[in-house]
Amino acid sequence: MAAKEGGNWFDGAFGDYFAVLGEEHRDAVVEILADEGSSVGLSELAERVAAETRGVSLDGLPASDVERVELSLHHNHLPKLDEAGVVAYASGEKHVAPTDDTEAADDLVGSDHPFSTV
Repeated sequence: MAAKEGGNWFDGAFGDYFAVLGEEHRDAVVEILADEGSSVGLSELAERVAAETRGVSLDGLPASDVERVELSLHHNHLPKLDEAGVVAYASGEKHVAPTDDTEAADDLVGSDHPFSTV
């Protein structure tokens, strides 16, 4: 991305991405939605995020872990991703959908991005 007039190269959408990516739960959400390409229910998303971030199969997840991840997604991670335009999340609907920007964010998550926490 070229530098914007009066700004720097990470202004705009990339600036929003830098603010929300680099956290394992949010990165997992972006990867899952980019792969899925359509809306995913909050409960299913929580299961998949919990499995991915813990490196276990869906069958090996304790229900309490999934519940903790679901609460964390609902109250913390999804509102931040929604505000940045990376996903579409209306808390009352209990569904999360990709946006036009999900793929771009996924490209950053899958790269050696400078905001990685790993």
